[in-house]
Amino acid sequence: MCPGQSAASIVGDIVAHLKEHGCPEHAAGVQWFFKEEVQSHGWYTAELRRYAKALHARLAADQALLLSRSATSRSGCSPARCSRRRRSP
Repeated sequence: MCPGQSAASIVGDIVAHLKEHGCPEHAAGVQWFFKEEVQSHGWYTAELRRYAKALHARLAADQALLLSRSATSRSGCSPARCSRRRRSP
């Protein structure tokens, strides 16, 4: 990830990385476990956590990027709407 890269571009890079670096054999094993169809890219939890931690460390330096509208609109969730969802009924 390069400085000045758009949020949408970073999201695309992350999704591509997750798809490219998973283990197909593990993905098949995950599917075997569930009765319904699940979408797995074959990541083991420990590896995924390490990737997420490293990614967070790189992204946390750019708070403006993390809070940008394009970063939240990709998920269809604005910061205000997300905060409302987290509240207890």
